[in-house]
Amino acid sequence: MPDVPMVGETRIVPENHKPPTYSFIQYHQNIPKTINMALEITKPKNIYLIGDATHPGSRLSMKLVEKSIPKGTNINIERLDMPLNDLIKAAKDLPKNSVGFFSLIFSDGHGNRIVPENALMKIAENVPFPIFAFHETMVGSGATGGVVAKGEDVGIQLVKESLLAVESRPFNPPRIVPAISSILFDGHFLDKYHIKLSKLPEGAEVINITPGLLDKYWYEILAIISLIIILSSMILILFHFYRQRNKLTSRLSIINEELEQRVDDRTHSLLEANSALHKKESEITHLMLTDSLTGLPNRRYFEDEVHREFKRSERNNSNLCIAVCDIDHFKSINDFYGHNVGDIVLSRLARCINETVRQSDFVARWGGDEFVIIHIDSDRVTAEKFAKRVLLAVEKLQIKEIMKAVTISIGISQRKENDSLKDLMERADQAMYKSKTEGTNRISYK
Repeated sequence: MPDVPMVGETRIVPENHKPPTYSFIQYHQNIPKTINMALEITKPKNIYLIGDATHPGSRLSMKLVEKSIPKGTNINIERLDMPLNDLIKAAKDLPKNSVGFFSLIFSDGHGNRIVPENALMKIAENVPFPIFAFHETMVGSGATGGVVAKGEDVGIQLVKESLLAVESRPFNPPRIVPAISSILFDGHFLDKYHIKLSKLPEGAEVINITPGLLDKYWYEILAIISLIIILSSMILILFHFYRQRNKLTSRLSIINEELEQRVDDRTHSLLEANSALHKKESEITHLMLTDSLTGLPNRRYFEDEVHREFKRSERNNSNLCIAVCDIDHFKSINDFYGHNVGDIVLSRLARCINETVRQSDFVARWGGDEFVIIHIDSDRVTAEKFAKRVLLAVEKLQIKEIMKAVTISIGISQRKENDSLKDLMERADQAMYKSKTEGTNRISYK
């Protein structure tokens, strides 16, 4: 290669470079800046390094991130460099008091190429904590934020270095130039993880900001202002047609004030009416979809949800399990203790079941003394594992209003190829009745 100056960007200066032909724009300083900023904002107990173990660049980036974490922080540090689908499944059960750092993923772990932005978005939709990145394109594609070098700034900087290289070659020693960095955040993920703007560093730029009241009602406000301008213009025209200047000016001023007050009152009334309407719509929707006794989603809500999840499972060929739970001998509880106590039992069991399963599971009251659970992306083994937890939790439940333990019987079914939703539900119901006939307080599968 001819001995001519070369300009490029890098995270580290190669040990085997041949001076004096290079000028490097380094970005590695963005990594510790991003890490320190993320730790200050989130105060995490755990740090997860997310990357692609099959890609040398991603491995190097994760190594740089790990070295940049301040020593003595007493924070648990783990790598998540497994295949993408396994990583997404594992992400759902990770603790919330954590933070992640994304080091680019180019493969799904099975030899298939994948765009890093798409990989990050899939991960961000499943993890319960914010992820920070070091590239501008990641912010807006799943990353909450980061100290990044913008493409346009990099381009300008590269041009300047190129011109300098032409004028002053050769470089001796090699020229190392710090990158121009910007602090960038995604407003959508700031809202998702309840990170206030006041916590962000000074000079931070936020994209995807939730529209404020002024943006939301811009056309209405513009219409009001236009109306005021038109009315004021009419007043000025009338002013020239009348000679009684002083009296007319005073009168027109009063009219103008009255009109402005009416407009303000009308605007306020419209805002109040709109707010009340949204609140009433939310209340009606909640009443329509929630069981008033247990607070769980009702049968109507369940039917919409199970239909949606069943279609998604068919489309993605993913696992889906249904568990039907029925309280054992509930009629005798109602007959002996009364319906008020029966309602207490239903409410306590509903809360117990909902607190025992995963957040990703969907629990609803099916009707009477029956509850139903949708285990999303779960096979029979996973569904039976959580059914055992539910069975044990209910058996240990102490209800002071009754003198004996309450138990339930559970029936489980898993979606099969060519199944209809009706087939899936009927098998789960039949499995539950099998548990009943075989002695109650047990789990059956069909």
